[in-house]
Amino acid sequence: MGAMTAVPSPGPHADAGAEAGVRAAVRAVWTRARPDMEHQLRIIEDAVLRLTDGSLDEPRRVAAQRAAHKLAGSAGTFGFARAGTVAGELEGILAEPSGAAGPRAAELVGVLRAELGTDQAAESGDDPDDPVDAGAPERPVVLVVDPDSGRADQLRTALRAKGLATRPARDARSARLPAEGPSPAAALVHVGDADLDAETVALLEHLSGTQPPTPVFVTGSRLGTLERVAAARAGVTAFLDRERGPAQLAEAVAGQVERARSATARVLVVDDDPSMLAAVSAILRSYGLEVVGLDDPRRFWEVLVEHVPDLVVLDIDMPHVDGLELCRLVRGDSRWRDLPVLFLSARVDAEVVRDVFTAGADDYVAKPVVGPELAGRIHNRLDRVRLHRQLAETDPLTGLANRRKLEHELPRLQQLGRRDGRAVTVAVLDVDRFKLVNDRYGHAAGDVVLQQLAGWLVRHFRKDELVARLGGEEFVVVGLGMARDTAVARLSEVLLGFRRTGVRVGEDLVAVGVSAGVAECPQDGEDFPRLYRAADAALGQAKEAGRGRVLPAGWRSPGGG
Repeated sequence: MGAMTAVPSPGPHADAGAEAGVRAAVRAVWTRARPDMEHQLRIIEDAVLRLTDGSLDEPRRVAAQRAAHKLAGSAGTFGFARAGTVAGELEGILAEPSGAAGPRAAELVGVLRAELGTDQAAESGDDPDDPVDAGAPERPVVLVVDPDSGRADQLRTALRAKGLATRPARDARSARLPAEGPSPAAALVHVGDADLDAETVALLEHLSGTQPPTPVFVTGSRLGTLERVAAARAGVTAFLDRERGPAQLAEAVAGQVERARSATARVLVVDDDPSMLAAVSAILRSYGLEVVGLDDPRRFWEVLVEHVPDLVVLDIDMPHVDGLELCRLVRGDSRWRDLPVLFLSARVDAEVVRDVFTAGADDYVAKPVVGPELAGRIHNRLDRVRLHRQLAETDPLTGLANRRKLEHELPRLQQLGRRDGRAVTVAVLDVDRFKLVNDRYGHAAGDVVLQQLAGWLVRHFRKDELVARLGGEEFVVVGLGMARDTAVARLSEVLLGFRRTGVRVGEDLVAVGVSAGVAECPQDGEDFPRLYRAADAALGQAKEAGRGRVLPAGWRSPGGG
């Protein structure tokens, strides 16, 4: 009989940390999934009883067939391989029921109940309070290690304001070091006045050794050279000055978390079976993927646009809208035509597989889900997509994002701004009198100017913002967390610094001026075309007003012109 210890092993070549994470995640989901699976089993039992006595009506038959289909797909994923096979046979009987099949169906229901009996949960050793998320993604968790409860409370408040949850600990000994399950998104560890003891070093090494590595920030009032070297060897990301205050510390941690999240591939998983959705989501998170789960296919397009995933995983059989129809929708829209689509289904007959690829799918994986196979196929597909995008979305001269990348990323930054209550601005920049540079020094010198400006902008804006080149001498900066007037002041400072520094062209040090216009979402527009027009109009005013300046959208000259 299948117990949860029988969760399919990731295999000898899988990362040990990922394997442990998969087991813990699936066990946690099973604890939450059991009531739903019990409900599905009762639906099947009722239908089989009615089949035996000849009273099975069409609505109950359809409900029972769907329940058997769900169990056929999810039971094996939870380690109940035989239960999945039995449920699949029941699904076939219920698709075309007959009185003669009643005894066999009743026998199968008995086997299914035995396989999914309540004794299985006891054998698995699951903890009902396991914190692994089995549903929609929760806020990233930051481990805060600080013996001062008052100071720790201030940090927790500041981190919550940044959209982060916290896990408190008084010291390294009391900090939770789970051998399995997801790691914190980041850790903020205060070492106090004492030396960096062995337990703290062990904690730092554990956190930096997770997959993916946990960013670790250390604060302390007496961090000497030896302590810093020891912490650095243990994998510390950065040392932060405690005098910054809770808000500034939270800002540093939140920035690192967001950079890590933005570098993590996002997968949209669509499955109307909550248990299967939770299991697949937990498995993929254990392999370092960000997951958005959706159990109602009618909301697919809304969620797709809101979260802008890197890959979509679809079930085939779903109520209202099936997976094949959703795949055709994706392939029929120019914006999403290249989005990878992978199907998960318990149906493996040749006709279904043919229909999947005819609809435009990139790959197909049969249920029950084996974590390493699913994660491996997704990562391989994402690697190919990244290579293609890097070639298609990168400006070859400067290495910046091009217009295609900009239009792809802007909705994500807008969503991030809405989620965290941060402003999003779009600035359009243009090099002043660039034609004169080309005419006097040659086009090779003009390329150097553009490359130097690109590097300057990248160095002076955060990694969670976006710098792009649209073509020629025109650039765009998407700012996050600054209102329009603040962005104008910040960009003015950055561009003034670039002009004062100058660009070395041959024997000359050339002062290069740059003008810009700034628009803010949503005041000046909701999408890129409207924001671009508003910022470009302000750029034109900056040129007319004498160049070398930054103006906000809607600017009016002091004279009212």
